[in-house]
Amino acid sequence: MKVAMITVGNPERRTGGYLYHKQVYAILARMGLRIDEIVVSDADEAAQQQATFPADITAYDVIMVDMLARIAVAPYVAQWQAQTTIVAMVHELPSLAGVSVTTPEQILLDAAHRCIVVSEAGAAAVVARGVSASRLVLAKPGCDRLGAPAMRRAVANPAVLCVAQWIPRKGIDALLRAWAMVGARHVPLTFYGEVDADPRYAAGCRQQVLELQQAGYAISVRGSVSNRALRAGYAAARVFVLPSRFEGYGMAHAEAIWAGIPVVGYAIPSVQRIVAAAGTLVPIDGEAALAQALAPYCSDVTYGRTLDVAIAHARAALPRWQDTAFAWLVALDVSTQLPTIPAPYAYNAG
Repeated sequence: MKVAMITVGNPERRTGGYLYHKQVYAILARMGLRIDEIVVSDADEAAQQQATFPADITAYDVIMVDMLARIAVAPYVAQWQAQTTIVAMVHELPSLAGVSVTTPEQILLDAAHRCIVVSEAGAAAVVARGVSASRLVLAKPGCDRLGAPAMRRAVANPAVLCVAQWIPRKGIDALLRAWAMVGARHVPLTFYGEVDADPRYAAGCRQQVLELQQAGYAISVRGSVSNRALRAGYAAARVFVLPSRFEGYGMAHAEAIWAGIPVVGYAIPSVQRIVAAAGTLVPIDGEAALAQALAPYCSDVTYGRTLDVAIAHARAALPRWQDTAFAWLVALDVSTQLPTIPAPYAYNAG
């Protein structure tokens, strides 16, 4: 079977969807199935409108299309659909994240024989756009990218850890305002993740960081780091915090649970499913409530240990990357061979 994945932007970035793809590509390659990743343009709308495709693109048995590339494929995907199998890879609907109009999304959703979704919330959103549940395959991200959880390091003053891109919906600005309310100048707050995706937003956050540092707060910004460094960061953390206002799934939240760390954040549907009782989730934009949720972890370094049982239960429910790869195999095989999608990869709207 020849399979292509059409995407846009820079797949070398260490961010959610690109990391997800790399994990699954590697596992499928070990199983003997290679996915040819085809980057057709930069990610911005103007670049996608000028995207170019291989002349023989329909020679592939399956063309997977990353929803990021919706604008690039919109003029062509209906034509391809008549010649080969189309599988939409829906990490999230960009219009729900506030960054896109719906038309290119809808063209891709309508043309796809199958849609891979990464969460129940994402599945419900796609069904609301008219995609039948029978066309969906649920392929949640794994949590074990960094390997087995590292032994928790005996650190005298463990950090509060945030792992995220610095973009508006991740709520870095809200976290910094809440951190000032907590007033825990003695507790390290450490940020990992890409900081240059939205330079204007990041500049505002850096100014917040600078002002807090000048007031005596121990804040460090590490940027995008290696898996080894990130694993060490989890091992030395007392709590994970990410007040994201929207997530297709919540990979960073899941990796924190996998590492044995309680989670504080906003109560959005996909994250609520991951965290369950293994932390504290507060209403979106509730910065005072966020500060209140963080305060006990800062005043008592052992506070997070009271959630060890809940964390263990939440971790046991998380999928592994092997599960994600198998779900892709189901989607690809189902698209061309099988009449129904076997559980647990079928989406049950009930």
